[in-house]
Amino acid sequence: SYNNRTGLRKDRAIGLGGIKISDPIEVHAIFALCRDLHDSIDALSSKEERKQVSELLCCFVNAIDFGEDVQEQLRIYVDCRASFPGFDSVKELLIHKVLLLTHKVFAHVIRGERTSNMLDRRGLFLRRSYHTNQSGEFVKSCLAYC
Repeated sequence: SYNNRTGLRKDRAIGLGGIKISDPIEVHAIFALCRDLHDSIDALSSKEERKQVSELLCCFVNAIDFGEDVQEQLRIYVDCRASFPGFDSVKELLIHKVLLLTHKVFAHVIRGERTSNMLDRRGLFLRRSYHTNQSGEFVKSCLAYC
């Protein structure tokens, strides 16, 4: 079904319908726009404006997906949390996303998988059923974020 006002499919809005942003340049360009949008909200903004901006920021956070590069994913979540302090719903979503990153690393440790992409680029190697120093430190970083 289409939205008559915008001409876009309702299920294909940013962050919905499985749209994912994985290119770092695109993520940082949209991040800059979101930061400007966040900064445009002030004490005179209506409740409806605050709600709309909060929903857009949450859609952006949901759309970010660096795949197996969990360190880059955590880095952008840290930047988002620092740049969007005015919305509790965004903070809650970011904490949830970081906990999912922790779960992703833990799942790889339990399964003993060692894919070519999962953490190898940064020197973070996983071994079957236990964390190495690097993966353990990454999980600690995620938990400290929360």
